[in-house]
Amino acid sequence: MSARDVVWCVEDEPDIGLLLSRVLENLSVDVVHIHDPQIALDKMATERPDLIVLDLMLPSMTGWDFLEQVRENEAWREIPVVILSVRSGGADRQRASELKVAHYMTKPFVPTELQRVVREILDLNEREG
Repeated sequence: MSARDVVWCVEDEPDIGLLLSRVLENLSVDVVHIHDPQIALDKMATERPDLIVLDLMLPSMTGWDFLEQVRENEAWREIPVVILSVRSGGADRQRASELKVAHYMTKPFVPTELQRVVREILDLNEREG
């Protein structure tokens, strides 16, 4: 994992966004907290994260709607996504699988587990890239 890896946290709760930033910055990645998925989509026109940590319950559109738009765009479709949500049902996990989510975690989460998952995904991307 290089210091140039960029992780976007698409999360509308400021406290959780701050926690995610603190947890992930320990991995020597650049963390960008984006509170609105539409802002993230607009930003993706000129920037590309190495990984997205995505909440499902967001303003302006659901995390699912955001993820579907990411997967429909050829330039973005391979960006790994980690879902971090209070929703833990089987239907959500099935949909995540169908949309090729790299990992599904529920809130509350264990910070070291999130660090491990993100590190593994970014390391795998470097080996494949």
